[in-house]
Amino acid sequence: MDLDGLAATIDVDVAGSVERFAGHRPIFVKYLKRFPRESTFTAFLADAQSRDLQKLEVSAHTLKGICANLGLVSLARAYDRVVKDIRASNSDDLDAALSEATVLHQRTIAAIEELD
Repeated sequence: MDLDGLAATIDVDVAGSVERFAGHRPIFVKYLKRFPRESTFTAFLADAQSRDLQKLEVSAHTLKGICANLGLVSLARAYDRVVKDIRASNSDDLDAALSEATVLHQRTIAAIEELD
């Protein structure tokens, strides 16, 4: 799959991301392909499991930034929702936000792994 196919599969801002990478599509693809190996997601899952909200906020915020830089729009929003729910002490919505972010992250990784 190429970048256009990826954009049809997941919510990714290809044009904006390539611009952030100084117009170099191959460099953008290189960093996008590194995303599935990003260790912060493992920390995020562990922090969610242990309910360590301080660490969870940090890991979710880190992932939000990484996703925003890579143009992974919906995923960045999902992590932003987790961060906002933690900061607002909104534990009622936090479980749904965690579930949404986790499912969307896994779906995003599966799509990225299909890139040529």
